Amino acid sequence: MRSAPWRLYKPQDRCTARPPGFVPNGNTMTKEGIMKKIIVLRRIFLVFAVALTATLVLAGPAHATWQWVHGNSGHIEYKDRFTNDNRFEFGWGLDFNLNSGTFNWVHFAVPTIASTTQGVRYIKVRFYTGSVDAWVSAIHIYDGVNKVKVQEGSWSNGYKTVTVDLGYVRSFTYGLGVSVQIKAGVESMSHRIIFVGAGANFVNK
Repeated sequence: MRSAPWRLYKPQDRCTARPPGFVPNGNTMTKEGIMKKIIVLRRIFLVFAVALTATLVLAGPAHATWQWVHGNSGHIEYKDRFTNDNRFEFGWGLDFNLNSGTFNWVHFAVPTIASTTQGVRYIKVRFYTGSVDAWVSAIHIYDGVNKVKVQEGSWSNGYKTVTVDLGYVRSFTYGLGVSVQIKAGVESMSHRIIFVGAGANFVNK
């Protein structure tokens, strides 16, 4: 008798049963398996989105603003330590020649955000001196009448940008003042000084 073209059922075939979504070669997935994976990924994305939104709300909006004042607005303290014909306020800054063997102070009033939620840590002063015999020797920072920081050094011979670090973010209530001490030696060298600007970085506390 001729056998049937199909394989007859055998009891041991029960052991070949597999759960839904199973594919023997492991390279593809059934439609049911793909849908389950998509659902899991959507849940993970939702949890991540909620966590990120909560973090941004609690942190508050980021804020950082540099407030600058131009160098040509600086005020020289001792008017008798340079001649009137060698002191000028130009578009590029306060430009003058300090008398040999003298010192002076130049003061800047930086636009101030008076807020308990914002403050300053970093302050910058940019200037130029014509030689090593004319230099910036100190920078004092004020909150109104209160001196809050002194930074000393010897910066000279070309353009320089000095950064003053207050050490922490400090609020300024009565106006931020920057006072810069300058000195000139007695050598036959240039004592020209140019102040370009002074600024403070206001950030959230």
